[in-house]
Amino acid sequence: MAIVFNLHCYLLLLLLLTLSSTFFLHPHNLASANYSLIDQQCRQTDAPETCIGCIMSHPEAAEKADKPEDIAAILLTCLSDGAEILKSNFSMLASSVSKDDIFKGVCEICSKGYGEAETRLSSAADALKKSDYDEANHMLATALTSSEMISCRLNIESYKSEVPKILYLMRIYEELTGAAMSVIDRLPYGEKP
Repeated sequence: MAIVFNLHCYLLLLLLLTLSSTFFLHPHNLASANYSLIDQQCRQTDAPETCIGCIMSHPEAAEKADKPEDIAAILLTCLSDGAEILKSNFSMLASSVSKDDIFKGVCEICSKGYGEAETRLSSAADALKKSDYDEANHMLATALTSSEMISCRLNIESYKSEVPKILYLMRIYEELTGAAMSVIDRLPYGEKP
């Protein structure tokens, strides 16, 4: 019995040693990410922690990020994801509200605003790929400041106790917009990435 137990321990130890060399020699989590570039670009924004959190939430893209344009592109991806989530959340809220027509209307306006923001963010990403940084920032600004977005922000505040998680997501979206605009503002104009 002791020999069988020792054999199992030996095999388990051998397995662990084999696997550990794989994990220690080839770390999977942002192994080749340019941390100094990520840190430099995000620390120059008004929301560095939010910026870094966004970049780290896209590890495959972050591993390939070797220039500021890549950081901006990842931020745009986070914004697009956020706009889609907020649009869906507001749409679900609007369809679930039965008694408060005003709240339902606010949710519909917000859903429409974030839907339009998705389109503008796609245009911003296209402009970034073409090194048209002025257009990219313009599209980012309009994705945040359209009439629907302003109306949404102003009106949803009166329902903050009912939608605290959505307000948090909206704040993150606003912070990421500012971070993306800041990164794009510092890109070298006139040069192709």
